[in-house]
Amino acid sequence: MEHNTLWVDRGGTMVRLRVLRRDDVSWLPLFYYFTLFVPSGTSSPPWEIMGQAPFLYYLNGWGREGDMGFVLEESGWNEPIGMAWFRQFDAHHAGFGFIDAHMPELVISLRPAFRGCGFGSELLLRLIQQAQREGFNGLSLSVHRDNPAFQFYKRHSFESIFEKNPLYIMRLLF
Repeated sequence: MEHNTLWVDRGGTMVRLRVLRRDDVSWLPLFYYFTLFVPSGTSSPPWEIMGQAPFLYYLNGWGREGDMGFVLEESGWNEPIGMAWFRQFDAHHAGFGFIDAHMPELVISLRPAFRGCGFGSELLLRLIQQAQREGFNGLSLSVHRDNPAFQFYKRHSFESIFEKNPLYIMRLLF
């Protein structure tokens, strides 16, 4: 996929979906940080948490075999409004939603102002299609049990297979 242009119901605003490139890697920490769920009444974790394992596992060495992602850009913005990617892990360097080395784990992240507009669904559908094309049998993820994203994933047929308090580990089999 080279470039696709998506039209969304945001007053006719054009949004472009494209493959995540090496020059986008500098955005990965920020967009991963946007995924962190902060329960009501608590403070956001310090930015420095992004420099610790297993957070680094989602970011370091981007572009290795099995890495795939997409970027959403709105016309008029000079930076991404959303990113989504999947990576394969092994048991020694496992992400939070690790199930096994043959099932990539996904991350979907949008700037807060762009949530609830259908962008997450579009990114998820593209990741699913790509994972199927690459011959994977499913995707996994982790989500905080109180995060509204839990319901988003359930609506998209992900099933909760176990809990690592306070995270649900979910998967979608193809």
